[in-house]
Amino acid sequence: MQEDIYNNRWLPPSPHKEAVIEFVKKGRAHIEERGHNVPPLLICEDGGALELHKVRYVDGRFIATEGYEAKTTKYTDVCGTIDEFKKLLQDESTQSNLSILTELIENAEYMAQRMQRRLDKYREFNDEVENLFESIRKISEPDASIAKEKSDKIRDFLRDNPPDVISRACDSTEKLEFLFSLAEEIRDVANKLEQSLYAHRDAAIKLGALCTEIKGARNWEE
Repeated sequence: MQEDIYNNRWLPPSPHKEAVIEFVKKGRAHIEERGHNVPPLLICEDGGALELHKVRYVDGRFIATEGYEAKTTKYTDVCGTIDEFKKLLQDESTQSNLSILTELIENAEYMAQRMQRRLDKYREFNDEVENLFESIRKISEPDASIAKEKSDKIRDFLRDNPPDVISRACDSTEKLEFLFSLAEEIRDVANKLEQSLYAHRDAAIKLGALCTEIKGARNWEE
């Protein structure tokens, strides 16, 4: 959740303020800043975009109680917009006000388009995640048991031979190369394991970055 939401000077008065905060906490919306001294928007997952300071919580629904500018809406979702459209359409005093009726329908269309753009973003995210997982499946993962097998051979030699024998072994090119070879095979397995760990780590970092990007300022904690 945005850290400064409680102190945002554009929040509406209580009890609407608390309703907005709860809405954001539940991940149903997020606040989008628009620059210095410009009222931020309450961007809703259902497509609505309301100027934050104009938001009011009325009868279980958020609504912009004052006039709204381009690229904002009166309601947080299409359902509220269509309900208002139907209500006004049946009211003789507003039936002739085509601009209001048209504006509501355009709002509904705008919200549907906003949701479609968000859906497109999720599709792009899914494609990138799928490609990432394909690359993860191709990461080479060495068998760590090989290191144990070579270690066991070295331990067996050291355990089964007294110090003088080990000393003579170190003077023997053949035995020394044998021990060196076992040690280098352990090193090789460790190097390959390290490379595999780095590859998995980088993939995890990439996945985290993709999640952060698709999340944006939204609250996904609840």
